[in-house]
Amino acid sequence: MKRVFLATVTKTGLSFSEGNKVRLYSMAEELEGKKVRVTVETTQRPKTEESLGFYWGGLLPAYVAHKKDLITQESLNTNPFQLKELAKAKAIKSKEVSDVHGTFMTEYAPMYVRDLSGTITKQRGEMKKMNNTELIEYCTVVLDYFISNGIPVPNSGEYKYFRDVILNGIN
Repeated sequence: MKRVFLATVTKTGLSFSEGNKVRLYSMAEELEGKKVRVTVETTQRPKTEESLGFYWGGLLPAYVAHKKDLITQESLNTNPFQLKELAKAKAIKSKEVSDVHGTFMTEYAPMYVRDLSGTITKQRGEMKKMNNTELIEYCTVVLDYFISNGIPVPNSGEYKYFRDVILNGIN
């Protein structure tokens, strides 16, 4: 049996919410006299909609559009919603965006797996295991790739809420 209780560390110990105190005391009564393992770990900030929106709604569609010669940095600066328009015109497909995501995750956030023979292979990493800090670090690596290869970079302020707008507009 595993139970998780969120608490705040103070100078004098741990501070629990009233609801968690009741649950903790109830569990202590059930487990009285038994040995237990106590683990303390800091909580991580989950990925934000803004970070996910910029990645899925800005960076990935910008890469697809650049590879098709549909955008330049100048055109993206002039019309910050150009990616949205391209998505609605079906010039960018969700499968293309998903494929680019897989390629970037394999290249810039890989997972290394050792098979039974001992051979280590590089495989696609998993974004679902990232917290917000890791996602931002990953996006920074992707941005560095964009900048060093002349790929247009969308304005993060314009595209941070575009995840659903872009992905729902393309097939």
